[in-house]
Amino acid sequence: MKEITVRIPEEVLAQVDKEAGLKHVSRAQFIRDQLVLKNSKTVGDYGPKDFHSLVSLVRRRTGNSMDKRQLENVVAVVFNELAN
Repeated sequence: MKEITVRIPEEVLAQVDKEAGLKHVSRAQFIRDQLVLKNSKTVGDYGPKDFHSLVSLVRRRTGNSMDKRQLENVVAVVFNELAN
C-alpha cells in the first residue's frame, strides 16, 4: 500500500473517528472504505425520494396488483430489515 498525507479540519476528523468507532474499524480503514465505496449506497443513504421511486418501481413490476399503501409498507419493512 502507498502512504499518503491528508490534512482535514479537526471537526471532520472527530466525525471520522466517531463513525470508525461505530463500525469497529481503524480510522485508516474507515477512510479507505469510504473512498472505495463512494459510488455505492448503504441503507442509511436512501431518502424519501429513493423510497417513493422504489415503491413506484415495485408497483409497475407487480402490474399494479397491490395497493400503493400496501407496497409502501412492504418497502418500509425491507428498508428496516436491511438497516438492522
